[in-house]
Amino acid sequence: MRDIRQIRHPPANRPALPAQLVACRTVAWTLAALALAPAAPAPVPEIAGPTFREWLDGA
Repeated sequence: MRDIRQIRHPPANRPALPAQLVACRTVAWTLAALALAPAAPAPVPEIAGPTFREWLDGA
């Protein structure tokens, strides 16, 4: 029986998935403020940053 560490596989392909990264705390505070506001703001505020990155780069 072969040792599992000796088996070589080609690298897995992953699709490019652009994402706008944002901190969970920022989202939580913003959603709480929107939920407690007496009226919804005219334009809904943008929470995510302006920079698009691949989602694995944020890991």
